[in-house]
Amino acid sequence: PAAAEAEAKAKWLASLDAPSWGTQAAAATAPSEPAAVQAEQAAAAAAEAEAAKEAWLARLEATPSWLGEGPAAAAAPAEAEAEAKAKW
Repeated sequence: PAAAEAEAKAKWLASLDAPSWGTQAAAATAPSEPAAVQAEQAAAAAAEAEAAKEAWLARLEATPSWLGEGPAAAAAPAEAEAEAKAKW
């Protein structure tokens, strides 16, 4: 019994030493695209994000509608302001 147990233990330990992942894991972790292509895509995405940010900031820096310019000011005629002042 002790010899069979030692043999079973040695067999089990040998199976632990053999990697079960082998080439299959290497294939699964290999990049699907070359690093140069990935870097190019990342740079393009960053440039697109920067352009969107610049456009957003430009809209923020435009004269606010509450200062009397822009589409909101066009919707409220100057007569309405004068009328409101007269009532006040």
